[in-house]
Amino acid sequence: MLLKLGLLLIVLSVVIGEVFRQVRVRRDVVLRQVPFSPGLSGAEFARLLLRLADCQEVKVIESRHLVTDHYVPGAKILRLAPQNYHGVNLAAVGLAAHEVGHALQEAAAYHPLPWRQTVIGLAYYGSFGSFLVAVLPILVARPLGLLILGACWFFIRANSLLTLPVERDASSRVVALIRKFRALPPGRELAQFEQMLRVAEFDKLSGFLKTFHFLASHLVFWKPR
Repeated sequence: MLLKLGLLLIVLSVVIGEVFRQVRVRRDVVLRQVPFSPGLSGAEFARLLLRLADCQEVKVIESRHLVTDHYVPGAKILRLAPQNYHGVNLAAVGLAAHEVGHALQEAAAYHPLPWRQTVIGLAYYGSFGSFLVAVLPILVARPLGLLILGACWFFIRANSLLTLPVERDASSRVVALIRKFRALPPGRELAQFEQMLRVAEFDKLSGFLKTFHFLASHLVFWKPR
């Protein structure tokens, strides 16, 4: 019974995770083909929004790190991947604008923002646990080690999922700013822009489901020696 339930959960996590991933990927591909009518790159649009919000102290730079598009509170640095820094399309400016939303949160002393940064750091370093989870059944004879490590890794990724309200708040703040100053005229382009912001949230859920599938498959099929 437990095996059947585990298999069902694995299949569901794979199917649902893949659906979310495909939605995000396809939408990203489509919107990267849509030129941004004002002719601004992601970096230029981010700087425009920061000026409108009176946050000129925030620096927008091109990222060469493994973690690409992100805002660093305290340091007031907004990093963008090269394709989003230079891109003149709705996907690039949408992702750049979302990061501006986190700068707006810091300016408004939004309390959950520091907690989000802690969770992101834990998730980043915790992702290296995937290798350990994969090889642990070979290294140990008891399931306790796998269970403990897997539970810790699962907790880290679950907390990443809990940052969704912070991500949505950031998107809402930047959309409100755009509407207030009419940085984008109402119409199809603004609607597509808002859709891009929503699609970006699928990354969190997709990553969580992938982690669940990976861990569950090891727990279900692994037997102690």
